[in-house]
Amino acid sequence: MGITLNRETSPPPNTNPGVLPQHFKTGGTSMLDTGQDNPLPVTLYDGQGNVLSTVAVGMGDGADVTKGAKADAAVTDPTLSASQIALLKGLLSQLQGTGSGAAPVELAGSNFTAAHGSLVPTDIAVMGVNDNGIARYWWASGTASDSDLGNNSAITSQQQYNGSTWDRVRNNTQGTLLASAARTSTTNSANVTNYNSRGVIVDLSVTNASGTGGLSVYVIGVDANGITYQISDSPTAVTASGVYAYEIYPGSTGSVPGGTQDLVKRTAGSIPRTFYVRVSHGDASSYTYSLSYSLIK
Repeated sequence: MGITLNRETSPPPNTNPGVLPQHFKTGGTSMLDTGQDNPLPVTLYDGQGNVLSTVAVGMGDGADVTKGAKADAAVTDPTLSASQIALLKGLLSQLQGTGSGAAPVELAGSNFTAAHGSLVPTDIAVMGVNDNGIARYWWASGTASDSDLGNNSAITSQQQYNGSTWDRVRNNTQGTLLASAARTSTTNSANVTNYNSRGVIVDLSVTNASGTGGLSVYVIGVDANGITYQISDSPTAVTASGVYAYEIYPGSTGSVPGGTQDLVKRTAGSIPRTFYVRVSHGDASSYTYSLSYSLIK
């Protein structure tokens, strides 16, 4: 049996009439234009008008699912029988975090989480492959720590590689090397880790001086094998109370005030990753002093 397809009645000039969307008319052999007034039938027919099948959505219990009504309540349990509208409402409820399950929904294996009711992620992992083909991921949790291994680094803050691990990038920082105390012999501070600074200013604050022997401040570098070396030039010994500052920075030049409350020495140089400061005593007389530092980027 030949079938004549309906075509456009008013095609554009110089073009052939196009075929219109159409389907068989129920109980007949002619074609019916498909549209708002003639939607596709739920039941499918062959060219002879015979029923082929019934379109339905099957569930696990074997029942057909009805479309349902807009007023159907949301069903969040996919194992229960419900209308299509009720199941879709349930899915939307879960995705919005208002259903009975965990909120918000997190897919198995997902690395994206957020606080309840928040559209801002609190944790997110970004996967990648390095130049050697090794898979790595970076975890953003709003915090970062020094000595991260690189495969679990917070991407919410800048980090720099130190040769084996990753460190947070810092601004100018300062700290105490030696607390104020009376001392009679040469004293070394603990090692200081310089993460990303180029220079340092060391402050010696003397509150009680014997007036003899004197104190001399030295910045000592420490290499990867623990070998130490002097960085700063030999300073003038301090024999009076006051605050004395010593600067080491690349290209540092110029005169210094040189008073008892001033910068007294400026050295052109840089500091390594690990260093400490030594206060050398000229004799066994007592001096009371503290020592602090300011790292300069």
